[in-house]
Amino acid sequence: MTAEHALALMVCSGSALLDLDRMKLPNGWIFICALLAVCQRLADFGPPGLGAYFAGAAVPFLLLFPVWLVLYRSVGAGDIKLLMVIGGILGPSAILRCVFRTFLFGAAFSVLLLFSGGSFLPRIQYLTDYLKKVCGHGIRKTSGRSGRPVYRKTGEYAESVHMTIPVLMSVLLWIGGV
Repeated sequence: MTAEHALALMVCSGSALLDLDRMKLPNGWIFICALLAVCQRLADFGPPGLGAYFAGAAVPFLLLFPVWLVLYRSVGAGDIKLLMVIGGILGPSAILRCVFRTFLFGAAFSVLLLFSGGSFLPRIQYLTDYLKKVCGHGIRKTSGRSGRPVYRKTGEYAESVHMTIPVLMSVLLWIGGV
């Protein structure tokens, strides 16, 4: 196992544990991980390693920050920062594959969450009703709520998918050479 592999594994494992325990990734943890990643790049490649770090970190930022802004923070800011740190370690091309795999794993977890929680059919019905409304007359902003019941589970984080787990799974595939 190389130093890059060990660092990426440590960052992702620690992040997953923190996310599961605290339901968020502390900025202090992300900062320390980023600092370690920069030091590792500088130690391995000298000053050009700093450019490689920032090139890898830029890919997840450029891909996911617009999603975070437009889709009402559907991706957590901590997840984006974690992927930026991992991107600095892996490099631009590897982090692109890692982000893709992360979202595939995240989608699989979301589907499992839908089926396990018994909310799959109400959500599909809600989606089809919404699409019929959009295709039929378009959506107009109205005040107040629609007559549809809310299908979210109760509790602060009842339906959240911890994206740090799919990130860890993607990094494990990278370490394994896949």
